[in-house]
This record gives sequence, structure tokens and C-alpha cells, in this order.
Amino acid sequence: MGLIRRLPKLFGCIGHTVIDRDDQLYLFKLLRGNSKEEKLPKAAALCDIYSYARNTRSSLTVTLERNYHDLLPIKSRIADIIVGFESKKRERRYLDYDDILDVVATVVRDDSEVRSYVCQLYDHLLVDEMQDTNPLQWDLLKPLSDKVKLFCVGDDAQSIYGFRGADFRNVHSFTERLSDSVVLRLDENYRSTQEILDLSNWLLAQSSIKYNKHLKAIRGSGNKPRLLDFSSEWEEGRWIVEDIVRRHNEGAEWSRHMILARSGFQ
Repeated sequence: MGLIRRLPKLFGCIGHTVIDRDDQLYLFKLLRGNSKEEKLPKAAALCDIYSYARNTRSSLTVTLERNYHDLLPIKSRIADIIVGFESKKRERRYLDYDDILDVVATVVRDDSEVRSYVCQLYDHLLVDEMQDTNPLQWDLLKPLSDKVKLFCVGDDAQSIYGFRGADFRNVHSFTERLSDSVVLRLDENYRSTQEILDLSNWLLAQSSIKYNKHLKAIRGSGNKPRLLDFSSEWEEGRWIVEDIVRRHNEGAEWSRHMILARSGFQ
């Protein structure tokens, strides 16, 4: 966004306003209307479909085939809404967050003068969590890689944002994409005990992808992980409560226990 503000004319963004997710949802609700079509997605899902297609540089057809196969029969209806959404943005001179990436990536790729100017601003570009970058973000970095040194940090074995279009190959295949690059592997782990890492190493070894890493625990040994299978979240919750009560009755303070949940609704 800083580049667009600095060079609005070069990026064709004079007088534009940046809109957030809520603004996007408002426009999609407006365009979707009060349709009673049973399969037609709500505004939030339409926004996700649109964003995924943009970030993965995919067509609507490919996006639906990958993630929303049951919506293929109404593809034309979804396409009409998306075309309307883009028209509304142009009319009102709006830029959403995906536009910001797309505009900069396209201009930097196609305009050698802009590319040279950007490269003069930076000697190095640091990219954190590289495994969670997507094809659109890679298209922004690639044209700069010849003149600016990329310093990328990531773990190709832990990408969790595939549903947003993240492509772990951006870090896993880094040396193939940038032939003169150097990889420094961090195999020493300061968070987990070796028993947990043994399980991680076993999982990496089962993969068809060659990770070429073996994790070692600085903390040393600990308890071996256990796999528990529950028929429902209620059974799981009951087991957690009973296990904590048992530990407390055996002398452990309540404050010695912690429950980790992936998301708040759980």
C-alpha cells in the first residue's frame, strides 16, 4: 500500500479508496439481493470464492472445482455477481486488499521503470511465514528477485492456510525457483520435547515430499504423546474434565493445567 500511496499515478490509483472485508460483504449482499435460490452462496462465501480465485491466479471454474464442487451448476450466476462486484468497485474507485497486491504485482512485472524504482528503495526484502504466501504474493516477489535479495523465513511442513490459497511450495521449492539461493535449515527445536519431535519426524518420513530435515529437541525428553479417539466433542470435553479432576485429586494444582483450543467457538 505504501508504494501505491507514494506513486498513485504510476499504479493508476489516483483518488481511490481502500475498502475492508465489511465493505466487500456489503457490496456482495447488495448484488446477491434476496434471492431464494437454495444453492446460491451467502455474501461471505461469495467473497471467499472471489478472493481465493484472485490469490491463486485461478479461474472461477478451477476455484469451484477445487473447493466448491457442488456450486458448479450455478457458476454463471456466481460469475454475474462477481462481474457486478468488480463493476461497482470501478464505479466507486474502490480497491480491496486483493486489488492492492494485484495492482502492484502487475505493474512491477510489466513496467521496467517502476520495477527499477522499487529495487532502488530496498536492498533486501524480508518475507516471514513464507509457507503461507500464495501465488499472487509470489508474483509480486518474483520480478524483484533479480535485483533485490530475498530473505525468506518459513516452515514447509506447517502450512495451514491452504484454504486461503497459500502454497507451501513457495518455500519448499525456493531453490528451484531461485537458482542462486542458499537454504539454512533450523533443525534445533526449543519448544517441544524429543518424544513429540520423534512423532513429527516419523510423519515427515512418511510423506512423498522430501523434507530433508530431522528435528532435535533442546529441551530433552518428555512424555510420549497419546492419540485419543472420541465419538463427539461432548465425549472429548468430558474426558478433559475428568482427567484434570483426577490430576488435581492426585495433588496437582488447578493452575498447573491448560486447555488449548484451535478456535474460540470450541
